[in-house]
Amino acid sequence: MYKRKILLIIPLSLTMFLLSGCFDDGISIPFGEDGESISVGGNEEEGFTFSAENNDGEEFSIDQSMELPEDFPSYIPFPDDHQLISSTTYKENEGEGTTVVYSMEKSDLQGVEELYINFMDENGYESQSEMKSEEIFSLTMKNAEEAITIYALVEAENETVVTLSVLKIQE
Repeated sequence: MYKRKILLIIPLSLTMFLLSGCFDDGISIPFGEDGESISVGGNEEEGFTFSAENNDGEEFSIDQSMELPEDFPSYIPFPDDHQLISSTTYKENEGEGTTVVYSMEKSDLQGVEELYINFMDENGYESQSEMKSEEIFSLTMKNAEEAITIYALVEAENETVVTLSVLKIQE
């Protein structure tokens, strides 16, 4: 029921998200009869935040930024020449995860593949799925604590864009 309410308020949230650009401190709007609320805030330099809470204390939040989150696992490697595009962290009562998007100014799917295959093999992860073509590399790996998905795409002759998602596994 809670997730259904969240889906019903997405248009309202998008409007609030756009309005939050006018208010650096953000805005909070109560809705429903039982104490549910939605909060949106942020700016282009520091990122944006969206959160919702129901009367039972269940929360859902999304934080978007142009920087790597402080609590992002430091053991996950990045290529030396990467440039961070964005990071998005999502949290809810059942779990949390972070998605990071970065680019490299060269077409290097093989380098991305080697980096993350070696990481997987050296750190006790098991491959869940793998796909490779001339322009795409995708890998999902898992251990007892988290699942990591890497999706690399050659967008132009001289650029590779990588989306890396880390999902904490709840017991």
